[in-house]
Amino acid sequence: MKPMVLQISAGSNVIENINNFARRNHVSVSIISATGSVSDVILRYPSPQGAPYRFAGTFGILSLSGSFFVDHNTTPTPCSSFSIILSGGQAQIFGGIVAGEVMAATPVTVVVATLANPLFHKLPSEGDDEDHHHQTMPNNIDGASQCYTPFIPWACL
Repeated sequence: MKPMVLQISAGSNVIENINNFARRNHVSVSIISATGSVSDVILRYPSPQGAPYRFAGTFGILSLSGSFFVDHNTTPTPCSSFSIILSGGQAQIFGGIVAGEVMAATPVTVVVATLANPLFHKLPSEGDDEDHHHQTMPNNIDGASQCYTPFIPWACL
């Protein structure tokens, strides 16, 4: 594991830049922290409908979390999931699961932990004493339940 600081220019898609960094460097990344302001954010909420919502304006990043895992040897498509909490004018706070672009309104600094060859463990269920670890990657988030999608209980405040 190696920490890295990514500086993303205003006008760039923050999530796309993080994913491209991971692909170019053949590493998986996990976000540690982020600062800056964003605009034109597309989010969805964990609900049965799951329809995406576009938020226009300038919003400060309170929290950005998520990870991008890719294994070029076993899985052609990456597994990624990101969530964001934002602050707007008049003390509004909102967030959700990133479902599209997150455009940097100002330079955005993201600290990530890079992982060269992460191991994946399927933890035992009750009655199973064995921990099974796998070197292979989980499937793409669109078709698998193995990828973690964060739930933000106060995303609609």
